[in-house]
Amino acid sequence: MQIDYYRILNVPRDSSPETIHSAYRSLARQYHPDRNAGPTATDLSRHMVLVNEAYACLRNTVSRQSYDCSQRIVEPLPLQMAVLSAADQLLGRSGWQQVDLGGGDKVFRSGSRQVAVRFLPVLDDDQLDHWARFVGGLFRRKVADWGVVLACRLLVIDAPSGTLPRRRHQITAIDLIEARAFPDAFPDPEYKGLFQAFLIE
Repeated sequence: MQIDYYRILNVPRDSSPETIHSAYRSLARQYHPDRNAGPTATDLSRHMVLVNEAYACLRNTVSRQSYDCSQRIVEPLPLQMAVLSAADQLLGRSGWQQVDLGGGDKVFRSGSRQVAVRFLPVLDDDQLDHWARFVGGLFRRKVADWGVVLACRLLVIDAPSGTLPRRRHQITAIDLIEARAFPDAFPDPEYKGLFQAFLIE
């Protein structure tokens, strides 16, 4: 399920740039960790990552139009939604601690390991690059050190690993229908073990 930037900023889809800017400033004051010390600061910081991402997309006319078009391209089919829901439930029983980032994105933690997970009906190259940039931001903020997309269908070009954009080297995409990973690599066996149920050896 693609992240809903309008929902994150709590604005209607037909909002003016001024309304979007005003909503962003209000949320920045509410969620910025520098203004909210204490035990909840870390969770607020994670939410602020999403607020910043949403604003960066919606404040620019070109990126906003592209995002709006991508939202309309494919409505998830009931079967896709059932598969994604089952995958989410299976991960929820893994024993790893879950943190909801909003918009359907989650971080799963076990010890020092933190993996961000996104659920999508269909994943193409543009969405994969978008997810890689998002995970890169989480990586810099020490919110996650790996990213995985679980999708019902991968429309990703299989390029040799040496030719992949650098930002893609910290993510894995899993095709839930074909039970395969792209690229077929995880940072260590513990990460691979979390997603082993979705893969065919």
